[in-house]
Amino acid sequence: MLSIVLPSHHVGGAVHMMHDGATITFNTEDQSAASITAIAAYNAVSQRLDPIHSGYVVCLCYELRFLGRQESIPRLPDLAGARLQLLCVFRSWRQWLDFGAEDVDEDSDFDDDETPDCVACLCERTYDDGTAKFKATSLRGSDRLMLEHIAPLAKTYGFDLHLAHVTYKQSGIASFNSVRRRKWGGCECGGCSEDMVSSCDEDAADWSDVNVNKLEMTEDVESINLDLSILALDGMPMQMSGATVEAMKRQDGNMDNGYSGYFINGSLEHGDRKPSLKRERRTWGTLTYSYIRTALIITPEASPTVNFALGDVREFACMALESSSSETPTTKEQRLVEALLAWSTKNQTLQVAKAASVLAMKEVTKVLRDSAERWNSTDLFVKTLESCGLGRCMMTVGVNGLLSGYRAFDWDTLRAVFSEILSKTMSITLCAQLVDGVRLIAVDSLTQTFFPGARHRKNWLWTR
Repeated sequence: MLSIVLPSHHVGGAVHMMHDGATITFNTEDQSAASITAIAAYNAVSQRLDPIHSGYVVCLCYELRFLGRQESIPRLPDLAGARLQLLCVFRSWRQWLDFGAEDVDEDSDFDDDETPDCVACLCERTYDDGTAKFKATSLRGSDRLMLEHIAPLAKTYGFDLHLAHVTYKQSGIASFNSVRRRKWGGCECGGCSEDMVSSCDEDAADWSDVNVNKLEMTEDVESINLDLSILALDGMPMQMSGATVEAMKRQDGNMDNGYSGYFINGSLEHGDRKPSLKRERRTWGTLTYSYIRTALIITPEASPTVNFALGDVREFACMALESSSSETPTTKEQRLVEALLAWSTKNQTLQVAKAASVLAMKEVTKVLRDSAERWNSTDLFVKTLESCGLGRCMMTVGVNGLLSGYRAFDWDTLRAVFSEILSKTMSITLCAQLVDGVRLIAVDSLTQTFFPGARHRKNWLWTR
């Protein structure tokens, strides 16, 4: 990892390099106006940049890769030992799962009553959980190095790997001083003097602002919440369920190191926290701390207590299929197509009420239609029309989309579905546009016969 800070006058922006509990700080603002600062480190070293108070920083970041022999790659001194420890952990874990506690090595880290069905390794860096492009290759620095060490061992000993965006929330009571804004001659209610402001109706808001970043909980944590957003290593959204997942979400907030705590390499509370306040009364409210982390989830293959299934893949599937140039669908693309067809079928009844759903449906049908034409699959094109509802095809697929399908596929196959679309579409105008479009590009007399000419079209449309 190589960072080059170009000459750019600024205040702040110090760079902190951290590894194994040690931190080295590079102050770039002293030389910012006249010189270049170059900082290089191994991938296992994490990097943090302080906020920029004024000016701007122009920084070029490079991730260097060694193209020579694998055994000659420079590594940090402790990596060989860490790999050996991981090997022992995976081997002992697999032995316990397969044969029980009596056959596990004596120096195993597992207790008979605490062997997990799920382990989570927290990443050091923070990643955006709102993008469909996030996947294993998005990991950087020490996080990628962790995955590169764990992945081959997990494959050898029969474990599945997934990524997770973890949102951990703690809620409790916070007290603060607050003065209600007042109008001339007293408070807003008009019936109190200035020294009686505190006796006003406490639910009648406009209280003065409270700096939530400076608040602390005045009592013990009352509730915690753990939310997991699961992804496959290729970025496909997944759903994780089972008894182990419910047990993880019922943790008491004491995330100690060790396998009994699921999160084995740190605490969820270590990291940037985002406070939010729900005001209950004038001088107190519910303060919530949110910690957002990324983790690598490790589970045994075919575990009876942890199940994985496809999640909401619409955004991911649309992006993957749009970027594909395959002439025939791969196994993964077939799964994505099936997921989009299922999503379209499930959501076709919601289109009237939700404008956002209409836009999403149009995006899905366009991706499916383009894939059908690229793969020359009449069956997929017909399934796409049926999944969005034949009576709504004119609105979602559009007249131009239907005409594009007519150009691409055999009319004998489309004749029945086009006839049903016309019979179920309420708009006479859209039906007329489809009829005129098909007649304009029709190349056979059979199609010409099916769709009447302009002279008889009006009566035919009203009686279709």
